Amino acid sequence: TNVSINDGVKDLVRRGVCRDNAYVATVDVHLAIETRKKLFGHLSEADREQLSSDEAFKLEIAADDISISAAAPEGVLRGLATLGVLGSAGKSKPAPALAQMVMYDAPRLDFRGMILSPYNNPEAVKPQIDILFLLRMNAVFPFIYSYMGPTPFPFSSHPGIGGDTSTKEDWEELAAYARARGIKVIPFHHAWSKAGYILSQPRYRHLAVRPDLDVGTRRKSAIFKNFCVSHPESAPLIHDLIEEVVDTMDLEHFFIGHDEIQFDDMNTNPRDKARDLTRWQYVLETAMKTYDVLKEQGVTMYMWADMLDPYHNGGALEMSGEKLLEKFPKDIVMMYWWYGVPLTPFLETLIAEGYPTIGCPWHNPKNVAQTIGTVYRNGGMGYCQTVWNATSPNALSANLATAIGLGAHLSWSPEDCDLERITFLPAEYYRQAAYRYGSELPWSSGGRSAEPPEEVLVSESELVDVLGFPSGSELDFLMTQARNYRGITCESFRKNGRPAGLVAAPGKANVTMSLSGRARHVTFLHCVNKQPVGMSLNTAKQEPYRGKTPGTYVFHYQDGTQAEFETRFRFHVNDWNDPAPASFAETGLSGVLSNSIEVNIPTYTWVNPHPDKELARLEIIPGTLQGLELVLLGLALD
Repeated sequence: TNVSINDGVKDLVRRGVCRDNAYVATVDVHLAIETRKKLFGHLSEADREQLSSDEAFKLEIAADDISISAAAPEGVLRGLATLGVLGSAGKSKPAPALAQMVMYDAPRLDFRGMILSPYNNPEAVKPQIDILFLLRMNAVFPFIYSYMGPTPFPFSSHPGIGGDTSTKEDWEELAAYARARGIKVIPFHHAWSKAGYILSQPRYRHLAVRPDLDVGTRRKSAIFKNFCVSHPESAPLIHDLIEEVVDTMDLEHFFIGHDEIQFDDMNTNPRDKARDLTRWQYVLETAMKTYDVLKEQGVTMYMWADMLDPYHNGGALEMSGEKLLEKFPKDIVMMYWWYGVPLTPFLETLIAEGYPTIGCPWHNPKNVAQTIGTVYRNGGMGYCQTVWNATSPNALSANLATAIGLGAHLSWSPEDCDLERITFLPAEYYRQAAYRYGSELPWSSGGRSAEPPEEVLVSESELVDVLGFPSGSELDFLMTQARNYRGITCESFRKNGRPAGLVAAPGKANVTMSLSGRARHVTFLHCVNKQPVGMSLNTAKQEPYRGKTPGTYVFHYQDGTQAEFETRFRFHVNDWNDPAPASFAETGLSGVLSNSIEVNIPTYTWVNPHPDKELARLEIIPGTLQGLELVLLGLALD
């Protein structure tokens, strides 16, 4: 009643509570807009204060119907997304059910967004928007620029910049698609810096601070090229491009980037030297030129804050911190990023000085929790998840799935920013949302475990030595069932009733176990023995492992044919306590033993290319890198 919901949103929620594309039961869902007094008037003053957001809602689940009511359409949308979350949990139970309840809820942070990686077609962004809706987020930053080459957005005001893989009508439709889900679209466009995609072209080269160089002066990449602010043609070109986007998508918000400017010169062009332009003046003047244009159009400007932060990239300027900050208007939204722990003090400074401030973490869970907690405690505007990798639901790495799921939860409920209070696997929050949209891998009711004969298994005591646990350790945690986001349960192997495994070690014989029946998917619970690598993927310690294969799984079929799956370290499998999870694996067993030993054993699902063939056996061929041993702890077929 008195509320209109997009059919696509309705379909998303239907899929959220569906199991195997079939309804367990049908139920009416009533939606309504009500006054705040009717909805929340009987609650305490403290409760009403927490429900003051337009996204606040009341969800009632009774025996035969469901009602969602709110004071604004945004609240109805968040209630629908919450119903999808509850449905996802309910359908995973042996007896699918939704608990009867009356729920009042609202987000604690007003702004909850995510930056999406570049796509050449707005259609590819829509799945991301649907997932963000299901995660109850309310903003999205699609890339419209390019690191190099034509942009995803079809710019037409200046030749050679815009791509031809989409139309302006496509982008207009994308904005409407997001708004129907209660999500604001804030295009991300590097205006003055990281402009190599424009300044590398001969027709625009003269607009660079250093037209004599093909790359940035401090980071030798063509991406890091800065526009010359003193050239009279620079600002008109930049603002023509921005106005195209604003007009096409009917925008109220725009993100100009403005980070890491120090990787190229800012003030060494002869035109700059004639004005005695300083580096801090470059950062301020470029931002203000664009701010004035957007302000005239009624558009709020967002910008990165690292160039103002004296503890971050602002250290490259002659002046930074509060002295530079005070020169910027208070209605610019400041996007703070720092990917380490602890954070720099500048996040609190931005908020204290009255700037609407958004904390922007990356993949480290501690960084996510600390950023959101600091924003919440100090009264900041919100949170935005940065990614910098593929964001499609079938390509997102496991560590980023964890960060996104954790951020979506904590930005809604930041009182729980102590990670020890998190009682669920954050990656599964994202994966369930991705599954509800339509993952390539379907839901399964559990599959069947495969068990090797005990004589080929390594015993618990031997497994302790192989994995690198302290001598005499008991691996009771391996008795826990691993369950991935598809509903697959993977039991660990047993020998004499205790945890065991199959070990493929370089220089040793291949390991074989019998299989039977058919399977569309095979889920491995596996890891490698403890390795001397740290969190960073760019350290010297990591180099020997790049592209290395811990082992190859060879599936033999009854008809004599075979199929191979070659694992890659940190892509399909990782060290059992690796802080950097395998990029394309799922969380299997995760936790802390004795308050000191971190466990992070993944599952990986392999799609059988011959699902109609009868399986005969699995052969594991060791890799060639000495000291890197593949350990298979469990196997499930579905």
